[in-house]
Amino acid sequence: MIADGQRVTAYERALRQLVRPGMTVLDAGAGTGLLAMLAARSGAGRVFAVESMPIASLARELVRHNQLDGIVEVIEDDLRTLAPRAPVDLIVSDCLGRFLLDDQMTDAMRGAFAWLAPGGVVIPNEVTLMLAPVAVGHFGVLDGFEYPTLGIDLAPARTAAEQVVWSGLFLRESLMAEACELATWRLPGALPALEAELAFEIRRVGRLRGLAGWFRATLAPGVALDTAPGIETHWQQVLLPLPARELEVGDRLEVRVWLEGTDPEPRWGREGRIVRAGAIIERFRLAEVEPEPGGSDGPPRSRWRTAEGAAGTSSEALGALGAEVWGAGDRARARELFEDAVMALRPGEGRPELWENLGIARHQSGDWTGAIIPLMRALDGAPTSREQSLRLLVDACMRADRQIDGARYLTIYEATFGPHPAGWARS
Repeated sequence: MIADGQRVTAYERALRQLVRPGMTVLDAGAGTGLLAMLAARSGAGRVFAVESMPIASLARELVRHNQLDGIVEVIEDDLRTLAPRAPVDLIVSDCLGRFLLDDQMTDAMRGAFAWLAPGGVVIPNEVTLMLAPVAVGHFGVLDGFEYPTLGIDLAPARTAAEQVVWSGLFLRESLMAEACELATWRLPGALPALEAELAFEIRRVGRLRGLAGWFRATLAPGVALDTAPGIETHWQQVLLPLPARELEVGDRLEVRVWLEGTDPEPRWGREGRIVRAGAIIERFRLAEVEPEPGGSDGPPRSRWRTAEGAAGTSSEALGALGAEVWGAGDRARARELFEDAVMALRPGEGRPELWENLGIARHQSGDWTGAIIPLMRALDGAPTSREQSLRLLVDACMRADRQIDGARYLTIYEATFGPHPAGWARS
């Protein structure tokens, strides 16, 4: 957080603008005390730095080290129950989780507001939560469960993973529509209702993977802190997963988002529909709740092992059918058959060509991360045993941003087979 230039320079600018000589300031949730010390450097006459965690002892040491202990008083206590020591003219706090609530600071801020003198101000004074549909080619923590791993179907884990809010760092170009406002918190007022019905007109073709969420915080007039896609901060953005779906320009995504609870972490529900040319093509409902126990029939069975992959069908037959379907141009169906083929392998059956075909199918669909495991399995610890598998493994690693692995396999490829046809180079 201290190394986040966007964060610290914005807070310092706001303090320089709002602190007047001799002011009394409260740093709520002080951590290392950086903001408290910046307030002192900006002219505050007295600063209370309140921190409930043991890092308060380090804050005291840093305050002394910077010879500010005559101005800054570090108090190790809980703002939710701590009585105000004195009225303060200004409260400064980094009370901003990834999507506002993640740092569990809202209760502490209510305690901090009791310190504020009439006419006092708060940094930040306004926080707006924004959402927009985002296209993500591959999001490993979700898509890693989309297909079996080494013949083991992990679909129930995918269902569980879709309930959770994840961190991500997205490009501005990945947004599929204009962002909408979920809610705005104006400090020192009460937290607003965190629920809204939003509608997005899709302007960019892509694979919808969820709603990207971020905040825009106004720290002082003309001083803002924005964590939108395309801006790199330690907060990054959040991803509220939605069912993966290819969308077209002109589609309409209608979604209701609401806060279900905050214990122990914020839990966000979302439900809605996708409309194309006036017709509903999909409905969905996702809520961060514990999954219900399986019914009398138990949990759903694996969706793999298609009609052609029914029990008793050999991996050889499935692999051959997959190759035939691939040759006919139905890549998606061929990929399913290759998945079935490796699930049908008998104990001790190697069949590296099946793993290679599966790796090729995933690679050709743009699932770079998903291609890595079957390609490594095809090589089976002998990197030079299959030129095509090693060549595609280098490419998949590089495209999946696994540069260290990519460079290592590239070194082996170059030493055995020469320059990589895709142009990858160790430099």
